[in-house]
Amino acid sequence: MTLADLLASAEDTPDPRAYISRVKTVMAEFERLDATARIEDTHYFNHSAIPDFVVTWEGERAKREVFLRHSYESVDDADDEQYLADADAMVVALRPANEEPEARESSFTVGSRLLVTDTAAVDVIGSHESAQARPLTTLVQANFLRGARGHVGPARAEQLLQMDEALTPAAGEQTQSLIAESFAEDAAARITRTAELIALALDREQQAAPTVRGQLSLAELRSLLPWLLRQENARSNAAFWRYAGTLFTFEDLEGIRHDLAGLDVSPLVHANAGQWHAKRAYVVLLVSSDEPEKPRDGQWSFENGALGVDIGSHRLYLAHRGTMLKKRPGSVSPAWARVQPTLDGQRIGSIELKGIRRSVRLTAEESPDIRADVEEVTQSLDDAYFVDRVTVRAPAPGNQEGLTNLEIRYDEGLVVADTGATLTDLSSAALNVLELGRDLAPGAVDSLLGIATPGAPPREIEA
Repeated sequence: MTLADLLASAEDTPDPRAYISRVKTVMAEFERLDATARIEDTHYFNHSAIPDFVVTWEGERAKREVFLRHSYESVDDADDEQYLADADAMVVALRPANEEPEARESSFTVGSRLLVTDTAAVDVIGSHESAQARPLTTLVQANFLRGARGHVGPARAEQLLQMDEALTPAAGEQTQSLIAESFAEDAAARITRTAELIALALDREQQAAPTVRGQLSLAELRSLLPWLLRQENARSNAAFWRYAGTLFTFEDLEGIRHDLAGLDVSPLVHANAGQWHAKRAYVVLLVSSDEPEKPRDGQWSFENGALGVDIGSHRLYLAHRGTMLKKRPGSVSPAWARVQPTLDGQRIGSIELKGIRRSVRLTAEESPDIRADVEEVTQSLDDAYFVDRVTVRAPAPGNQEGLTNLEIRYDEGLVVADTGATLTDLSSAALNVLELGRDLAPGAVDSLLGIATPGAPPREIEA
């Protein structure tokens, strides 16, 4: 049903209070335009100065006031375009006009963020299913509540949903003008740079340096990544994914994990495993099934809420949020003789050795590697040792200096890096050390992470 149909049902009552309550319930449908929005009822209705709703976004200071009016005539009677011109507000006419509102004489001030629209236009904006829509369409939907401005009736709403070819030579200045007229500066910038990223992803021969800077918002990622990961031209553009990885973090990727469920995100992981960082790794034994499945070895995807990849009979999971991967019940501490070969080439920061007669904990106070101390203890003391935990050290991720600690918790089946470690180092520690390298073919970890054999580096997109 459309909003017009729902409002017609709401009007089918002689009780004013029941009418107001029904209208308020109908307007809660606005949340379908933006899943990240939270709409608060102020318990006022059709007040000249106090909004009917206030829209906020979790973790952000931004808010937008929504005023309901019975019709465009009511908008005129309240003189909303004058009194709300400087407000970041949204005025919604419950009954659409006979003519497009953008054809009406406007008293908007230059730079005003005020939006005047109606329920018919809102129906048009919300009519496209996000799962099937192209990125600019979903971004228009996501930014309508947040940053649409000016007069937007049904006809303009249709135009806004047809901008998937925006900023191409054929569209030119007309499309840019439409974006600028219909959205506040920050929202217009998000839509414009999404269009540029689409062009960059689909054109592997593009030589021009991109102008996109800063961090992409979750709304931008939610509209852009699922669609691009389904486009073969984009999937094979490794240079694009490396560049895109500088515009958001692995934690951001986790923030839209439900939108990426079931998709192969290997291009993203391969391109950014050495620069993105996370805090936990976990390996689980896959449960065998009688149903034949397409082999997925080496294919990174979000399952059970976390990023993972199948490798043989196991699945490796990586996560930035510590609560996403819990300790494994029934884990067993391996013998030191089994652990020792897996630490070749590793810098050891600390280790807990549990013997039959005594337990020993060795920790580096100043030395970056206590391998010699560990070997001295295990060789000099006549005991059989098992390892509960060992900490290995790797270069700190990103632009940080020094080393980062990766604690291998055999007793919990986890690798934990409290200050973060690259996806490459976490994967290596989980598969080679925590899982004792079992069933791994030579170069298997490098293959999972898309690390190429030595040779000429691929073309990069220059920032």
